Amino acid sequence: MARVTNKEVQATFRHWLSVVGHHEATSYHDVGAYRLDQNSSYGGWRIERIVNEHGGVSEVNFGRMPGQQFINAMHFACASIGEKNRQEDKLTPQEVD
Repeated sequence: MARVTNKEVQATFRHWLSVVGHHEATSYHDVGAYRLDQNSSYGGWRIERIVNEHGGVSEVNFGRMPGQQFINAMHFACASIGEKNRQEDKLTPQEVD
């Protein structure tokens, strides 16, 4: 298996942000925004949402993941959201009620 680069993980994260309609945090004061955190000592990558103006974060994915696993999970998430959106687009107004 080929080694995954930090740029690949970051690009995948930014793609996920565009799919879910959120934005990347520019600082820890950016409440409601998301940031990508990496710490190889603790197992890899995770997504955090900034939840308060003091920099408190909530973990979005469940635990840290190595790069390739993170990319695979993000691709699955994006594909699932895309499939859900396609199914919703097929519904007629009567089916929604």
